[in-house]
Amino acid sequence: MRKAGYVLFLPVLLLVLPFACSDDDVVEPEELTPPSNLRVTDIPLGGEVVELAWDGAVGSEDVVYVGYRIYVHTEPLQNLDNANELAPYEIKEVGSSVQSTSVTLDNSYTYYYVHVRAVTDEDDLSRASNELYIIARPVEEGAIIYEFDSQTGNASGFDLSAGMGVSLALSNPDRHDKTDFFLAYAEGTTGGGDLYLWSPKAASAQYQNTTGFAAATGAFDDLTRIPDGTVFSDHVAVTEGALLMVKITDENAITNYAKISLTSVEGQVPDRTLVFEWAYQPEPGRPELVPAP
Repeated sequence: MRKAGYVLFLPVLLLVLPFACSDDDVVEPEELTPPSNLRVTDIPLGGEVVELAWDGAVGSEDVVYVGYRIYVHTEPLQNLDNANELAPYEIKEVGSSVQSTSVTLDNSYTYYYVHVRAVTDEDDLSRASNELYIIARPVEEGAIIYEFDSQTGNASGFDLSAGMGVSLALSNPDRHDKTDFFLAYAEGTTGGGDLYLWSPKAASAQYQNTTGFAAATGAFDDLTRIPDGTVFSDHVAVTEGALLMVKITDENAITNYAKISLTSVEGQVPDRTLVFEWAYQPEPGRPELVPAP
């Protein structure tokens, strides 16, 4: 993953994958058909929450199931069939009549393995459902950057991989790979002109990321994938209400995608601010802007 160096703004879930595996407290497949078709149904605005649904388990005359348990870890758990060893990774239990729920993933920049098991009236577990490999969409409303000539000293650039503003400083090499775009003016103009978003590479070769912008239509949440063949430009005029697709390629030729909705321009020259909403795909090379199972 590109761009190390910033502490993420969300807490990280630290879990250790157990290596022991047994069939203790797990109902045999012929006694209980496990839940199936586990799937993502929605990723509400906000980033950490993922909505799930599944097809129910089927009991028998000898086995009655009373609910479902959802398990989440940063490593696969589908083949771990010991109930005691699975217990630390259980994040929710719902009743047998429920076949959908929401889960909160502690770090929206981390991929998680998720599966569901049925639990019986004797507290035994079924085999696992299919296991999803998912990430909550890093997203934010109300992000702010300042025009380049701002007298406040606030950030005019933004780092999508860390979800934070970045103050531009060519004299500080630690910042050269942290900027994905910045707020400045039309080429050849100075402060007070129309505002543009720029690729940092267009400003100086010292910056490491080459960023392109392309206009999109429709609502922010409806843009779920960067279309194939999209043509990007290294700068774009700031227009309130505009929806932009973003492509960022770092010095190692690793590409990430994002989208930006330009909410408003506020304040007066030279301290104007751009308020925007954004969503970022942390997995390199994936043009989807929502997690895929």
